Amino acid sequence: MIKVSPKITWLIAIALLTLLSASAKEDIAEIRAKAARGEIDAQIELGHAYEVGEGLAQNYGEALKWYRKAADQGDDVAQFDVGVMYYRALGVPQDLEKAVKWYRRAALQGNADAQFGLAAFYYAGAGVPKDEIESLAWFDLSALSGLKEATENRDLMERALGPEKSRTARLRSMEIQQSIKKEPNPESCVTRSRHTTLVEQAPGKPETTGNKGN
Repeated sequence: MIKVSPKITWLIAIALLTLLSASAKEDIAEIRAKAARGEIDAQIELGHAYEVGEGLAQNYGEALKWYRKAADQGDDVAQFDVGVMYYRALGVPQDLEKAVKWYRRAALQGNADAQFGLAAFYYAGAGVPKDEIESLAWFDLSALSGLKEATENRDLMERALGPEKSRTARLRSMEIQQSIKKEPNPESCVTRSRHTTLVEQAPGKPETTGNKGN
């Protein structure tokens, strides 16, 4: 058996790390080039890289910029991401009204996570007037779009509200469904744990809603 000195092992490790770092930089450069050409997937990927600090320095402002570019092209996942940035005050002051606006845009394209978040906002009265019927309707839509947590929350609320209000919410859900721009896509359920999964733990209303600019 060949013995390798600790020094050689250390040098090999350093060389591998250097190669991996160079490869990552090349990947980011390629993604950035595609994003600059307007490719939506690349814009979202670059935004995510900036958001989590993957392959480059974490920068919420840059993350929001690239998410917004994809969102402005109509991508529902990017619209959801923009809403999350405003909800969590990442790169911008917290603004629940803007968060609701972007969640709604994504939700009306069948995005299950955005539908879930919008339901939570209505349940908590955060960024919108508290409305249990509207909340239940959006949880129902999110459940129909394939999000398991939404099904659990819908069932919880139906038991709490009773049959009459639940029936009203289902009718509202059917009405909203007529405005959904595309069929629910289970693969769009990114489930990034950006919202809690139980109605009782839905996001509460903060003391301020931040800047009301664009």
